[in-house]
Amino acid sequence: MARPATATPAPAGANQYTTEVQAKVRCGSGTVVWANLDSKIYHFTGYKDYGNTKAGAYMCERDATSQGMRAAKNEKHP
Repeated sequence: MARPATATPAPAGANQYTTEVQAKVRCGSGTVVWANLDSKIYHFTGYKDYGNTKAGAYMCERDATSQGMRAAKNEKHP
């Protein structure tokens, strides 16, 4: 029997990944962020929303900013 789909949609945009490891391979020495695809705000590792929003993906910070996203105002860059 098929399992029901999860509520979290799979990342569909360019340079969006379902795992942090995949993003780290792409980013090299760059910063990996969790991008909330609905709000267009990204979060840094160590903060509560990192990896925890309903519609999101792991991305390189440079890719997130090039797609018009911005960092959360209450978080500091690692």
